[in-house]
Amino acid sequence: MFSISKPVLALAIASASLFAADFSKHSLTELQNLAGKVKPEDAFDYKIEIRKRIDQMTVKDARTFMQGIRENTRNARDRMTLEEWRKYKFAICEANRKQIDSMTVEKARELGVFKKQHLGRGECGMLREPLHREPLHREPL
Repeated sequence: MFSISKPVLALAIASASLFAADFSKHSLTELQNLAGKVKPEDAFDYKIEIRKRIDQMTVKDARTFMQGIRENTRNARDRMTLEEWRKYKFAICEANRKQIDSMTVEKARELGVFKKQHLGRGECGMLREPLHREPLHREPL
């Protein structure tokens, strides 16, 4: 039975990698244009590809590239309502969490992934709060 589960596991891993988006074939301009529009399940791979590309650039080129990504992300966000944007970001955080939790420690170290950066106190932690909160009312002094 153990010998049967290994091929099944290998097939599952291979099929998962087939459905993952391959961002390595995209140009820098295409990567910038995808900012804010990437499917949540592909966002982690997108972020890893961005890091790989930045590591090969000069500081000036990387700064310009990231500025384009920020502008395109801002434009995509401006086309959404606040609730749609929060749901999109929360879906990305959940997809990242699943992908990171399925990795081995060696693979996570190789990719430079740390849970605090992707899932900790940043925007993923803030997105866990309810979307609609009653405003705090203070009694007059």
